[in-house]
Amino acid sequence: MNIIKYGGSKVSPTPETRDDSFIDSLIDLTRKYSEQEFMIIIGGGALAGKKQAEEADADDERKDWLGIEATWENAEYVIKRFDF
Repeated sequence: MNIIKYGGSKVSPTPETRDDSFIDSLIDLTRKYSEQEFMIIIGGGALAGKKQAEEADADDERKDWLGIEATWENAEYVIKRFDF
């Protein structure tokens, strides 16, 4: 199994944008080696920072969950781009 891990800033360089070119290159790579298995791990990136800044008074546990929510959003976006 191939494990690919990128910080969320590669997928979402700013809270309002996604880097579709980067995501497309990731998809192309997995299709080129379609006989192999891949696990792709994407972080929360700038979106996580924005969510945490919006709740600046939140405790550490809440900030962790905001980062996890951003990670989920980035992952869902990448999954949809794969267009299965």
